[in-house]
Amino acid sequence: MLAEEMAYCGPRGIPHSHFLGGPAVWTDLDRDKALAWAALDRRTCRECGTRPEEWNPEQGGQVRPVDYAVVICPGCEAKQRTVRQARDLGSVPGLQVLAYRKG
Repeated sequence: MLAEEMAYCGPRGIPHSHFLGGPAVWTDLDRDKALAWAALDRRTCRECGTRPEEWNPEQGGQVRPVDYAVVICPGCEAKQRTVRQARDLGSVPGLQVLAYRKG
């Protein structure tokens, strides 16, 4: 639970105690939690979401700490299809495909 709470609070700069209903001030414990969360976040691979120690049995890790599932995001699928179509028209420096809501 704390990991999920800090994953919310850390990027937003919210003191954990304030998130739990306390005053909007940074306590020593809030700072310690924020720094610990930041260190954990730096070690987390942006691609797979795991950390090296999770794979190292000497650090209490497992050989396979997680299972993976194939998920197709309809928005990403549509965007990638549009990127391919735009590239078929020719190489354009700075090509970007931006999503916008109709209506």
